[in-house]
Amino acid sequence: MLTDLTVWSVAFSAAKLIGYVACFLTSGSVIFLMTNPKVNDELQRGLRQITLVFGAVAMVASLMQQGVQAGQLLDDGLFGMIDREMLGLVFQAPLGDSVLIRLIGLALTLAYVLPIPARGLISCVGILTVTASFSFVGHGTGEPRWILSLLITAHLLAVSFWIGALWPLYKLSAHTNHLIKTAQLAHRFGRQAAVVVPLLLIAGVILVYLLVGSITLIFSTNYGLILLIKLLFVVALLTLAAVNKLRLVPRMLTGDVTAAPSLRRSIRLESLVFLIIFTATAVLTTVTELPVEDDTMHHETHSG
Repeated sequence: MLTDLTVWSVAFSAAKLIGYVACFLTSGSVIFLMTNPKVNDELQRGLRQITLVFGAVAMVASLMQQGVQAGQLLDDGLFGMIDREMLGLVFQAPLGDSVLIRLIGLALTLAYVLPIPARGLISCVGILTVTASFSFVGHGTGEPRWILSLLITAHLLAVSFWIGALWPLYKLSAHTNHLIKTAQLAHRFGRQAAVVVPLLLIAGVILVYLLVGSITLIFSTNYGLILLIKLLFVVALLTLAAVNKLRLVPRMLTGDVTAAPSLRRSIRLESLVFLIIFTATAVLTTVTELPVEDDTMHHETHSG
């Protein structure tokens, strides 16, 4: 069932979408730096810039969710978004907890770009906190609560890992003199992804089962249909990744310069597919409700 589609729900979905992209780029860039410490100085500078810029964007988008929800509750346009009393009410709700935890996590994650002791450990705690913050509202508030929280956190850590590798591989593949280095980096990422991607898929499948619980509801509800569209794009994403790993990267390892432009096109497509998946997720958790067997709808609290 679709909830009423309003300017507020569209704005809330947009704030979520921006927050998803920015959070995963921030966390993913730091994960890439941690797992690939020997990349060249240019890539390291670029990844640090991405971390700082998108970390700031993620913070703003998270706060915007608070403002949009306050405005929606008060229904008083932009003035409602800055109403102190309503903002205080939203801040005390689950969304407020999620946003506060995410802001703390983002601040800790950004420690990696600073020359401070134990920055790696601090950033690891930050990344875990950012991903865990999404389980404090929406899907993560169901039962069994702790299992859903663990699954969401594991799923989003895997997404961050994948997202974080896209820009550096795209950047390196633009230069034919970096062809072998790019291929070696992509090959290493492929080996790491062989462990991470199954984690992403297993967590995702179990989440769908726990949240929906019935194949019939997937095909007979708006929530299920949007979920199906999302899953189709996940399959497309996995297909692109398989082509990269099994065809393009081996060609690059042999010195085939024609494979590099193909890899860049594939990465652009992966980025687009991720954007579509994030958009579907934002819609799922904003304008649809979780289906239940008895046709009474469990109203879902807005997800962070």
